[in-house]
Amino acid sequence: MIENPMFIEHETALFNLQFLAELTGTFDWEKTRDLMQQFDLEITNKKPVKTYSLGMRQKLGIIQAIMENQDLILLDEPTRGLDRKSVAVFNEIIESLRDAKKTCIICAHDGVSNIHFDAVYELEYGEIREI
Repeated sequence: MIENPMFIEHETALFNLQFLAELTGTFDWEKTRDLMQQFDLEITNKKPVKTYSLGMRQKLGIIQAIMENQDLILLDEPTRGLDRKSVAVFNEIIESLRDAKKTCIICAHDGVSNIHFDAVYELEYGEIREI
């Protein structure tokens, strides 16, 4: 997931998620619905994504990144624009992915302090170091 996830603006969240998952033939209605419910998004919402707030778009980006059951998930600033409840949901999802032996690489400045990481790195003065 990139910092600013992009979608087909005039389409619904469901259309976007289904379209992206069908590129790899991995759309799972129940999993998508469950993820959307966890983030308080309604799968049957007919509003186009262009009407979504920053936080709603971030939730959609997180869902898109994890709904296809990949072994490696890259997330750039995933908690940007999320409220506390959504950050807690995100943290729980990341913990469940970790338990499922998925590799999650998260680049973030905030909102991830409650996640148990196997390793934490910091970029400082152009150098990456483990902390």
